[in-house]
Amino acid sequence: MDEFLIRDGPLSNYRVLVWVDGNVTERFAIEKVIDWVKSGGVLLVPDLGDVETVEGDKRLWRTLVPENLSGAVPLGVYTLGKGAVIRMLAKPNDYPAIIDAVVRVAYYLSEYGSRFRNAPLIDDADDGIVATLLPDRILYFNGTDKEIIKHIRLRPEDWVSRSKKPKKLEFDLAIGPHSIEAVMLE
Repeated sequence: MDEFLIRDGPLSNYRVLVWVDGNVTERFAIEKVIDWVKSGGVLLVPDLGDVETVEGDKRLWRTLVPENLSGAVPLGVYTLGKGAVIRMLAKPNDYPAIIDAVVRVAYYLSEYGSRFRNAPLIDDADDGIVATLLPDRILYFNGTDKEIIKHIRLRPEDWVSRSKKPKKLEFDLAIGPHSIEAVMLE
């Protein structure tokens, strides 16, 4: 998302935003992010230093990411309103550490506060399979040149409050090369 997309309001559709890079932005963008966090959003930021407005104001960013941010290691957590800012110790160009932090925040967000809900963990293996959760199914895409028999183990707690659930929480799924398999939710 860039500043102008943030201005147009789609942040309300997201529960986690990752500020990957960029130390200068529009004032309205930081103000919108602050409002979004206060209303329950979670902002994940690498160790990128201060972000300032185009006018050179760093105070707004420090509202989001105080200089003395401390908390769980390796991530620092700062509560703001109903939401939180989680700062990684990773630098903006440390992509493996950022990806690990994003996965941790998405699937284990409740560890940072009981008011936060985890995303359903539908796939946590690095095996060439990409998974997507839709309202009525989970799609598993095999982008490799070989069939993969995937053992799937879904967390029971992820489905308790959902209206549609998978029939089984643990099963094997054969996914042909360059194909998609669907697991229907009922």
